[in-house]
Amino acid sequence: MNRMKLFTILVFVALVGCSNSPASETDLAGRESGPIADTSPAIADRLALEAGLKKIVYHIGPVNLPRWLESGEMLERPLVMTFQSDEPVWMVGFSPKVVDVKGRALPNDLLHMVILSNLHEENPLCSDAGSGLPFAMATSMLTDINLPQGYGYPILSTDPMEARVSLKNESSTEYQDVFFELTLLVKPMNEQSNLKDVRPMLLELDPCGHSAVSIAPNDFAEMSASFETNEALSVVAAHGALSNFGSSIEVGVADDAEPFWRADAKLDSENKLLDLEGNPFIEPRGISVSEGSSMVLSVTYNNTSDKWLRGAPAAAMIYAAPKE
Repeated sequence: MNRMKLFTILVFVALVGCSNSPASETDLAGRESGPIADTSPAIADRLALEAGLKKIVYHIGPVNLPRWLESGEMLERPLVMTFQSDEPVWMVGFSPKVVDVKGRALPNDLLHMVILSNLHEENPLCSDAGSGLPFAMATSMLTDINLPQGYGYPILSTDPMEARVSLKNESSTEYQDVFFELTLLVKPMNEQSNLKDVRPMLLELDPCGHSAVSIAPNDFAEMSASFETNEALSVVAAHGALSNFGSSIEVGVADDAEPFWRADAKLDSENKLLDLEGNPFIEPRGISVSEGSSMVLSVTYNNTSDKWLRGAPAAAMIYAAPKE
């Protein structure tokens, strides 16, 4: 296993506390504790097809979400959980959910954003931040990620992990005892499970502070950022983060005629995000990125309302393997 500058992990938990939030009275997280929702189809299919895998679930919550709780309030005071792995494993997939105390699925748009970071690793896109390396994220799309077979995250028991979860409730219904649930699909790390390392890179407009963007009323905003690679990589998976009024997100290699991946937002009549078509991106053969070249993130929002759009995510999580 090669642990270089770009790297990462996920894990299980015994029992730890989260920081207080304006929406919560008691916050707990636990491995296989609290509610456990049904396994997602993507995770269930992978378990059925590949031997030696196991499912680990952890939770952050419960929290109470009053009516009309905007994302900005929770972005300023996210739920924070720290945890470590019990044993070394490879993470090959994950599935995020929002559930109630009985494990029943709640509306996906209660989740604004979650970022999981390995605090032992530096973020190559912002080495001075000191906040660790982001290795997984989820938004209201609750995107399941299944890395191609033969690839995985090395998760070590000595790696301190942190989850920062921002919830919201922009509806007229109050929700109580809400949990954020993350299912990890892992394979024990041994001589029989020698997988290829994947390196996570959270491409975003503010890679140091993870700040969301603000879009002025009646404004079509096009935003982009480039990220230079210090080694040759092969991109095998990616997924994007947009929200209401989002238009598209794409990632490409500088100087290439076309991006190698693009996802277009599907909105309802009120411009609420329903789906990201083309998300996630999975390519087992890999997309080549040469050493010294740059990956370019481009995001567009079309705020047709007469209000500021604040706290909008604009990012893409990339998983790339070093080229041999």
